[in-house]
Amino acid sequence: MFRIWLAAMVFSMGCAKPRGPLIPHSTNSDVVVAMARSRTMPDAMQGKFSVRIDLGDQEHTVPAAILLDHPNRFRFEVYTPFGTPLYTMASNGEAINVWSQREKTFYAGPDASAVLQRLTGGQIGIDDVA
Repeated sequence: MFRIWLAAMVFSMGCAKPRGPLIPHSTNSDVVVAMARSRTMPDAMQGKFSVRIDLGDQEHTVPAAILLDHPNRFRFEVYTPFGTPLYTMASNGEAINVWSQREKTFYAGPDASAVLQRLTGGQIGIDDVA
């Protein structure tokens, strides 16, 4: 009987849900700020959203995703409604490259900052992206 009870305890302990992070309950703001600053921040950030493309006579809304990594590295993808990549833009902080699946064309820009400033009319540089 003891063995069955022990096996049930071991099984239930192994299946327990992990608890979330500890949240400090303190009125002293210095303690809370010190704990927040001691946390490690992620190196990369990713997001998914939709993009509206206006072709003049046609307008489409398609899914997109972005991955930001410091310093100045990013990957931006626009997908078809079926989820396959339509356009992929990537930069390592120095160069910027775009692959168009629709046109089967690879575009290379050796100076990422100049390419972004030309595409956006001087409004956005590589330092603004990531």
